[in-house]
Amino acid sequence: MSLIVVDGGSSDSTAAIARSHGAVVFVNPGQYGYGLQGARHFGENAGSAEYVWNVDSDNYVVEPTAAADLLNALQSDSKVQIAVPLVAVDPEGSSFSNWLSLEDLSNIEHMARTGRSQHDNFVVVEMTYGITNASMIRRSALHAAGGFDSDVRLLGRLQRLGLSTAAIVPTAHFYHAQATSWKSYRTKWIRRIAFYSDMTGDQLRRYFAEHPLPVSIRGTIGSSTLFRFLTAPFRSARQLMLTRDSTWGWGLVFPFILFSIVIRHPVLFLRAWVSFA
Repeated sequence: MSLIVVDGGSSDSTAAIARSHGAVVFVNPGQYGYGLQGARHFGENAGSAEYVWNVDSDNYVVEPTAAADLLNALQSDSKVQIAVPLVAVDPEGSSFSNWLSLEDLSNIEHMARTGRSQHDNFVVVEMTYGITNASMIRRSALHAAGGFDSDVRLLGRLQRLGLSTAAIVPTAHFYHAQATSWKSYRTKWIRRIAFYSDMTGDQLRRYFAEHPLPVSIRGTIGSSTLFRFLTAPFRSARQLMLTRDSTWGWGLVFPFILFSIVIRHPVLFLRAWVSFA
């Protein structure tokens, strides 16, 4: 097993700490791809292990046994291609970030209920919710699907190849340091929209590593996903019972945050979504 760190040019001691733990570090390999997805794709190609575990810089693994539990889920069933940990609510996170985590958790739990229990895990024949940033994937499936780019696109290609069987592992958790406020969330998505919409055709091909089998717009924002976004205020009642702060309240205003992004940049949003999908 090898630990690979792709450092996009951090200003802290990331590279030094990684090397002290025996990691192979590649600093700012920008010529191999664009942005985060390019870094993921580069890291995947730099290794050769049978299983690939991508952990983004804003993810933090909770249990020291998480890697072993995810690996065991893959090794105990040859049909399982993806081992999925659960997102946990960070006690030090902001209320908005924790609400986003609870939304992710709700979506994964909803998917888990469609699967079967197996060795304390839940096996889903066809994964329908996005691959989390801390999921472990069988390299053969990842290679067949064209490798990492975005989680939505990768999952769509795996589905089309019949390689989206997943094991949801309740004993493995990670924190996701998401947007700390609705303003930072809106800024993040406006920046992302501008990033995609400003790309030329050649840049888009390089960015997504010329991967085949794109996800259709309809498949990306299907009725189930759209329904869950629009019903966020109603699920806030459940979150109110799970939290003791203002986390649940974000469910009431989230649809307005989402639509405000689209309304402010309708043309860019449409072009970016077509490019992304």
